[in-house]
Amino acid sequence: MFFARDGFRATGSHGRGRMSLLLVLECTGQAQALEMSFDNSVFSDICYFGATLVGDEKPKPIAITLPHKLSDIAERWRAYANL
Repeated sequence: MFFARDGFRATGSHGRGRMSLLLVLECTGQAQALEMSFDNSVFSDICYFGATLVGDEKPKPIAITLPHKLSDIAERWRAYANL
């Protein structure tokens, strides 16, 4: 998870860890709603592109809207998205 070494404040590493966990749970729920398995590729697509590809033969992009409170942590994870 995305932790930092700046103490035990709720806004420090624990806050980022909590928000990272909430982001992963939200992305997992979004993938499940689309009847997809959740993996690193899906997580990266959601964080970097705000969308994921759905379908086997002709995949089509589906926009994923994250709650506003998760936008900051999604931007932080965007730096680590595998392209």
